[in-house]
Amino acid sequence: MTWLLCAQWLRSIDPVGADPPKGLAVLGVLAGMFFVLYGAFLGSEGDVYQWLRRYGINFYFGFTYLCMLLSSARIFRLSQGGWVRVPWHADRTLGVLCMLVLAFGVINLLVKYFVDDEQFVDHMENVLEWQASAIFTLFFVTLAWLWYRTRFRLRAGERLSL
Repeated sequence: MTWLLCAQWLRSIDPVGADPPKGLAVLGVLAGMFFVLYGAFLGSEGDVYQWLRRYGINFYFGFTYLCMLLSSARIFRLSQGGWVRVPWHADRTLGVLCMLVLAFGVINLLVKYFVDDEQFVDHMENVLEWQASAIFTLFFVTLAWLWYRTRFRLRAGERLSL
């Protein structure tokens, strides 16, 4: 729902009424479906279930990250063009949060590649994943705050479109 709403919001704040970034809503729906897949098999035993959980969460985070990039790029473009006033440099904040997630991913890959201590690698993976999850949450909080500041409202009977 977040990305469907974000697509509507981006359409509503764009002065020329341009469509939101291509694929934002579709990627968002796919992210939600993979999150449901992950949650459906959480706590299940067995290799197949473990594979489904890993598959679900990796695609959830991947698709959500792409949505974050697409939406923050559009918000930045609109604010830099002077079309939308974004308080407290929230446009840049969203970009920095995206870069932090990318940095954590690169660090995670480097640790896996260069460190032989399996216990340390597992510990670092957990730490970095939790930090990335916290950044995702900060992104969503910032996005919700922007919706509030721009008086975004979904009205009864209004259609959400992909």
